[in-house]
Amino acid sequence: MSELPVSRLSTATRTVAELLAVAPLDAGTVVAAADRVGSRAVTWVAVIEWPVEDFVQPGELVLTTGVGCDASMFEQLATEIAAASAAALCISVGPEAPFSEVAPAVRAVGERSGMPIIALPWSVRFADVLRSVVDGAFAARYAAVLDPRARLPLPLAEALLRRDALRSIAASLETMTERAALVLDDGLAIAASGPRAERRMGPARIAAQPERAHALDSADLLRLHARLDSRVAHGTPAIPELDLPPGYVRASIAQDGTLGFVLLLDEDGAAAPVLDQHAIEHAATAVAIEMLRRRAASDAHDAVRGDFLWELADDAESDAPLRASRAALLRHRLDASYAVALATGDPGDDDEEARLDRLVREARRLGAPSGILASRRGAQVLVLVPPVGAGSRDAAAVARALDEAWGGGRVSWGVADRPVPLGRLADGYRLAERALRVGRAVRGRGGVAVAGDLAALLMLADVARDPLAMELARSVLDPLLDYDRATSRGLVKTLETYLAEHGNTTAAARHLHLNRHSLLYRLRRIEELTGRRLAHHEDRYLLDTSLRLLRLGAT
Repeated sequence: MSELPVSRLSTATRTVAELLAVAPLDAGTVVAAADRVGSRAVTWVAVIEWPVEDFVQPGELVLTTGVGCDASMFEQLATEIAAASAAALCISVGPEAPFSEVAPAVRAVGERSGMPIIALPWSVRFADVLRSVVDGAFAARYAAVLDPRARLPLPLAEALLRRDALRSIAASLETMTERAALVLDDGLAIAASGPRAERRMGPARIAAQPERAHALDSADLLRLHARLDSRVAHGTPAIPELDLPPGYVRASIAQDGTLGFVLLLDEDGAAAPVLDQHAIEHAATAVAIEMLRRRAASDAHDAVRGDFLWELADDAESDAPLRASRAALLRHRLDASYAVALATGDPGDDDEEARLDRLVREARRLGAPSGILASRRGAQVLVLVPPVGAGSRDAAAVARALDEAWGGGRVSWGVADRPVPLGRLADGYRLAERALRVGRAVRGRGGVAVAGDLAALLMLADVARDPLAMELARSVLDPLLDYDRATSRGLVKTLETYLAEHGNTTAAARHLHLNRHSLLYRLRRIEELTGRRLAHHEDRYLLDTSLRLLRLGAT
């Protein structure tokens, strides 16, 4: 049986007892080794399912549902987790969970090993647990290494420890500057606002702004990023396309990437004083810390959901009930339909990993209103686009927008434009992969190849792998290839253009920049060398098919 991939988050070292005092883990109940929660230090968080193998490391807080296990297998799962010296085991239980309660045999494992076991209500999402566990970790580490003279003002440091950290940062900045403040995410959508900003702009306007940001084309997003993205706080005029007032902006930057922005709104046209500039710099740092923490928790959750998509794409062996249970656990609907887009990077691209990660984040931003799913595995990015409807986008259009803004000519796309149910994702994935391969064969690297536009070539793709078919194609075209090598007359190119123009000599001559008489001479030479008549349908079909196979077989 295949395992749910492991997802981990690093956290500052704390005890199990300390973590259980923070929501949502405070909803859990310690059902085994309760006397050990104060002495068990937690250094990592892991989400796993059967089997354990070597996926658990000492000191980890392990989260599991036991999906796919029967009672004896679950007991074995707990035994192996304890043997790996995990700090504690959290089990999601309830009427809708794989296990309604923690069985006595599993509790006994915890008592014998001294590993606390916590029963967690099924309604508590693992993503929220991951987020909670890293609350304060980034702030604590930041404070530990920061020069005391440059430390965050106390209101901002305390804001980082609150559940609504971004809104608390905005509110604290407003108190420090007496100006309205907004926090934007890296897609320029309002992520939080202070009370002063809410009074000035109105709740309805603030609530509607993210939809405008999500609808922004990738090229426009890049343009606005270039305008706002700076480590130095600076003034900015109003941005009508995002419904943002004028103000003073500072990018929140960490790990050489922009994670968000802090916008201090203009008050009666007055410029921001020096004190406000220092405040916005500190707020930008606090936002970067919070955004890093959110991204860590989100990435862990998305990794588990994304790995399930890749498992479906690979058509991995799995019985239907197990697949349905895991889909429900990860909030996927197997009957929902998606068109499939598949991207792959250029091995020679030094920025390949960062580029593909950006493609995934941008695909999710574009698809926020309509439910686009995106995940990366190695050098491939999988993008699933719901059928066209209100607020949604065509899969080919999504791929082209991403390619134009972020591909940089170093990413190739294949699109299976016919939607398939998520439960049959493997069919769409194979078609997209074939479109990608064929597109690269006939057009070179980069760009978007749509299966519907390449139907004839897709049908020939498998034929091109047949040595006998390729031998026949070469025997048809070898006289032209030999002639071109000897004379550089370009008869193969002439034949391709003539066939592409449906036998229209005037159009072919114009495309090749030849006069009509020169084109007719070349066509007669092609007939002489191949022994085929271009006026005969079967001969034209043989020449056209041979040319296509030659291009497909060149990869």
